[in-house]
Amino acid sequence: MKRSAPRGIAKDNFDGSEADIVDESAKGISSLVLVQVVTKLLTFVLNQALIRYVSPDVFGLIVYLEFLQSSVLFISRESVRLAVQRITHDQTKTQTLQKVMNFGFLSFIVAIPVTLLIGYFQGIRSVNFQQYFLHLPFHELSVAVIILSTILELSIEPIYCMYQYELEFGKRSKFEGFALTTKCVTTFVAIYLARQYFTGRDFSGASILSFMIGQLAYSATLFISYGTSFTKFNARKGTNVKYGIFGDNKGPKFDSGVLSILKSLFIQSIFKQVLTEGDKLLISYLCTIEEQGIYAVIVNYGSIIARLLFQPLEESTRLLLAKIVNSTENPKSETLAQSFTYIRMPHEIQKYSRYMTFVTMIVLVVSYMLISVMELRLAGLILANILNMAMRIGYCYRSINKYYGTGISLLSCLRYASGSIACTIVSWIVQYIFVFKSESFVTETWSELFKSAIFSGILLANLMILERQKIQNSFNRIFKIKSE
Repeated sequence: MKRSAPRGIAKDNFDGSEADIVDESAKGISSLVLVQVVTKLLTFVLNQALIRYVSPDVFGLIVYLEFLQSSVLFISRESVRLAVQRITHDQTKTQTLQKVMNFGFLSFIVAIPVTLLIGYFQGIRSVNFQQYFLHLPFHELSVAVIILSTILELSIEPIYCMYQYELEFGKRSKFEGFALTTKCVTTFVAIYLARQYFTGRDFSGASILSFMIGQLAYSATLFISYGTSFTKFNARKGTNVKYGIFGDNKGPKFDSGVLSILKSLFIQSIFKQVLTEGDKLLISYLCTIEEQGIYAVIVNYGSIIARLLFQPLEESTRLLLAKIVNSTENPKSETLAQSFTYIRMPHEIQKYSRYMTFVTMIVLVVSYMLISVMELRLAGLILANILNMAMRIGYCYRSINKYYGTGISLLSCLRYASGSIACTIVSWIVQYIFVFKSESFVTETWSELFKSAIFSGILLANLMILERQKIQNSFNRIFKIKSE
């Protein structure tokens, strides 16, 4: 899709040069990783405390309901969040951000049919929903609470998109950190009170309601935080952005080119959700409710590094690339646009979507064979997830090599990650010798857990610093900032 050269916008946070954008994104990565560390630590402590009170089958139902909500939110929001980064600068900053705001409201519109479809196939038609959840007390109130929570999060999505477009990661980190802290405290207090007043099935139903109330507290905190911040946004930025879908007489409310990209990204987001959360979808049909609860605990522990470090890196880098393409105001933007044509062209997105369809089918078949036919149960599901990630990594590796016309050897990848690998190995050795006394890698006392947490925190801090430096150096070399 051909683009006109972006025009200047008054009173930007930074002048749009690659150096400033790279620096802003690097700060954003550190901010996101920091809030991930704090919030996931709180979640870990909460889970440890609640495992003593909540049975695996109830925990499985809670995870199942959270999966339904996260699926609705992800499919409704992900394509919009990616598409708005393709919005080019207009004559004024107000016009540009108003377009971003307009696109943010599409999430609310998309969520209506998505909720109905997921609610029907994964709710009404689900065995877990019919045989377990609907027989528990307070199930109607739990559903009402989770619907209200979803509405609140979708209501602030336009404001979220606007802050994301401006690379204001600090506000997001602060808001999400405060919201998750509120959720953890609310959930624990609600579970504790339920334990005092209910027993048996009544407590099971009250436990699920307590988790839903905690999620509502999270959504309400985000709603208040973003809403309050937006009331001061125009005065701070010198703009006149309105909450709603507005346009002017000079142009449409929605950019047709961005809408075209959004459609492709929407299809891709469905496949991505199936592949990313497909394990939860499968176990809801193939595994018992108790197995679902056990698997949820395993996943929370096993994916903690990916959620703490890699997810913020992936998200910030993705926003960085899109922001550079749309914000560069000098002649270097032509070379820049060519460098990132691959991530911007709709036909490449469609090609990847077709591959994701193929991967989805393969993973579903393999999962069924491993879980039900070979009766490997949860171990089979984990093996299917490994295959899923391997196929996606292979496609990305091949596409990058094909686009740049050069081979990326395994040696070069290892050289790039050598610092991080070395830090990780040293941390493991030190913990093995001084924490576990050369006996095992399993903590058996609170003292060992505390010491291991300290070493892991030091390791995570080093990885954050190394990755930030690598990203800055890599982009500086690509854009030749130092020489120009």
